[in-house]
Amino acid sequence: MTGQPSAPPSLTRALIGGAIAGAAAAAAMNGFQALVARVQEDSGEGEPSTVKAADALSEAVTGGPVAEPNRELAGRAVHYATGVGLGVLYTTMAHHLSAVRSGWGTAYGLAAAAVLDEGLVPALGLGPKPTDTPPGTHVHSAASHTAFGLALEAATWVLVGPAGE
Repeated sequence: MTGQPSAPPSLTRALIGGAIAGAAAAAAMNGFQALVARVQEDSGEGEPSTVKAADALSEAVTGGPVAEPNRELAGRAVHYATGVGLGVLYTTMAHHLSAVRSGWGTAYGLAAAAVLDEGLVPALGLGPKPTDTPPGTHVHSAASHTAFGLALEAATWVLVGPAGE
């Protein structure tokens, strides 16, 4: 060790690492939600927004919704694709501004919850408006995305390197 900071990782490494880290964080978020579901009663909220998004994509491409046996898988694909996209965005932003990684990904996770669950999902008609959503749903979203952000930063740290290096 020379005591001097190392050069930032290449953008290619950051992009590939971000995609892998995003997929890992999406899996961690699923795990967190599964743990919460064990102790929480069924909210009866209907279909997840990811399944609704898969339906919208299917409608645009094929003219019809996702077939019943494939709905859960299609929703999962949307969830993981979103995670990969968020991971790439995270590492790309962090490549240029290391402060993005402060808070071990929690601020980024909460920002993702605000933009996606509170903004984009209702705007696209994939879920209710924030004012029509029970408070517990907002808490669940914030907690789930905080877990996503923490897992994203942990995977980024392993795959791309610690912040500031």
